[in-house]
Amino acid sequence: IIFCFLLLNLKVHLIYNQFVKPKETALNLNSAPWDDLKNEKNEICYSKQKNFWTFQKENKKKIFIVGDSILGTLQSGLVERLKAEDYSVTIMTSNDCFYAPNFNYIYLSTNKTHPKCSHKYQQTRQEILKKQEKAIIILGGNLPVYLSNKFYFKNNKNNENKTYDKRFVNINNKRFYNDVQKSIKELSNNNYVILLYPVIEPGYNVPRYIESKLSKFSSKKELYQLSLKSIEKEKKILQRIAQSKKFFDGVKGKNIFRIYPQKIICKNSKCSFFNKDNIYYIDETHPS
Repeated sequence: IIFCFLLLNLKVHLIYNQFVKPKETALNLNSAPWDDLKNEKNEICYSKQKNFWTFQKENKKKIFIVGDSILGTLQSGLVERLKAEDYSVTIMTSNDCFYAPNFNYIYLSTNKTHPKCSHKYQQTRQEILKKQEKAIIILGGNLPVYLSNKFYFKNNKNNENKTYDKRFVNINNKRFYNDVQKSIKELSNNNYVILLYPVIEPGYNVPRYIESKLSKFSSKKELYQLSLKSIEKEKKILQRIAQSKKFFDGVKGKNIFRIYPQKIICKNSKCSFFNKDNIYYIDETHPS
């Protein structure tokens, strides 16, 4: 039991380090890193609706990466770091698709289901995960958007409260909070679930902002000075993430573990989305 606990904490440490070791320059940031990870057939692993790809399939100990593009940005680095470990890694990430069994992700304007996030796709993920025992399931997503149904734009008052054109709708008319929390807890009955939350949104495209203020030949000192001017008060961040934090905090269980990006981004009541050494985001939302 002690060995399993230590082993699990090693995995949490690896996942944590994946988040805190971002790209070092803005110019080299990939705009779609969720598409980087490819299988042996050179197929993109992201948004596969069935036949989820598993790396190092021969290994009996298992890790599943489950979520939307937030997890998609991290999956390539995680797989690379876990190659030296005796784990298989299965990718279950899809565009706009937080783990929400029994829910369709609906376009409000047309009432049509998102092609990459139907309840059938959710059910496929759930059925596979519920069959597992003592697997590690890494789960997260952009809950601030899903729960508020609004985008966040820091410097654009006209768009700051722009309504998101999609919403999770339960096929049995059940509430999102209770039903999804229950589904996540069920996974933890026989597995270890690592929750990555809350998603911190800068509200502006961080690399583009840096590039608009500095040249590619700027020094680290100049980047550091710019970062000081761009610090956000944590109080404002907390207002945006309050709902998602409450949601994940409400998922209880002895096999539930948590990683808080907020502890990386925010220090002493101030949040910084880049510094002289690291740029933490590839755009307005996704971690680098």
